[in-house]
Amino acid sequence: TGIGSIVTNVEGKGDINSFIIAGDEQDPSGNNSGLILCATEQSKLQAFYCPILGKAPRWCSFLDGITEELEEDTTSTKEQQGEDTKRVYD
Repeated sequence: TGIGSIVTNVEGKGDINSFIIAGDEQDPSGNNSGLILCATEQSKLQAFYCPILGKAPRWCSFLDGITEELEEDTTSTKEQQGEDTKRVYD
């Protein structure tokens, strides 16, 4: 992805007033983080994780593990579908 390209669309439950890319002690500015925190018209902050922007901060690193598991599931599903297709058409 290039500078200024659109990588995601974030839709909150309420109007978004402000947002920040969350960091941690190793990256306090959040320059390499994929966790977006949004202040909305709701009483609680809303959090969105976009792995294409960067890794999750260390304090919520479990998000990276979940993302990897989802990618593996998607890959195995595509492989299974391909195998099924070969059986049908061969």
